[in-house]
Amino acid sequence: PVKAKKPTKARVTVLIGCSAAGLKFKPLVIGKSIRPLCFRSMNMADLPVYYYHQDSAWMSSELFTDYFNEEILPTIKKHFPHQRVIVTLDNATCHPPTLNDI
Repeated sequence: PVKAKKPTKARVTVLIGCSAAGLKFKPLVIGKSIRPLCFRSMNMADLPVYYYHQDSAWMSSELFTDYFNEEILPTIKKHFPHQRVIVTLDNATCHPPTLNDI
């Protein structure tokens, strides 16, 4: 038996997206620490994911808007330059209503 004093509160949130045409977006990972120890010798820009940090490791509207503008929109414009694209999101509170204007 393990006698731990406190339960661990390590948390991580991962967002993975793709299109019906098979286009895959670069994943988004939200962790609690600014620079995790496992990445101490790596350049964070070279990771195959977008890594963000937040105390709760939850998605916020600021993080989602940044990810949407940095990854989703450029990828859609690159692969579907002359087509209209419909983006479908659920009604999570982290999805800001200002995305409708984009």
